[in-house]
Amino acid sequence: MAEIIEVDKPNGLTFEVTSKSADATMVIELVALSRARTRLNVKAVAKAKTIPAKLLFQSVRFTRQKNQDRFKTIVSGFAKDVETRYFG
Repeated sequence: MAEIIEVDKPNGLTFEVTSKSADATMVIELVALSRARTRLNVKAVAKAKTIPAKLLFQSVRFTRQKNQDRFKTIVSGFAKDVETRYFG
């Protein structure tokens, strides 16, 4: 279950995700660099509640760099899509 915890209208959002096996918090922050440029910062933190979830997170830690690169690619694609939609 995902829930929006905080809305800072022009600057960002904070989400909290809960499940039987894990909890996660995701913070999306928008930083205005100039009139035409905005930086998108995304931070996600997850905590395991069960042993199977802990094992899953352990295997993710072993491939941390690969997962970070994959996450950056997904977020970058999302940002480019939003920019394309905004500018037409």
